[in-house]
Amino acid sequence: MQPGVPHFMYGLENAIIHGGHFYASSLMQATLASLGHTLILSNFISNTFHHPSRQLLRRIVIFWVLGLLRDHLTPQGK
Repeated sequence: MQPGVPHFMYGLENAIIHGGHFYASSLMQATLASLGHTLILSNFISNTFHHPSRQLLRRIVIFWVLGLLRDHLTPQGK
């Protein structure tokens, strides 16, 4: 499912639903746009705040800045 797509869970019986986040580099622009919407409309469009996912997203962005923009990463991973 792409970022920013409204979704819900429906079950015929009582259930506890557990989900998570998956970040794809091909959808990072949509992910960051959705993050901006969540920042502004958080209580209206989401029922919870995902602290661990924000930390992971921050690490991905830092990796991209260091590796792609500043050339601090080498093919050996240093």
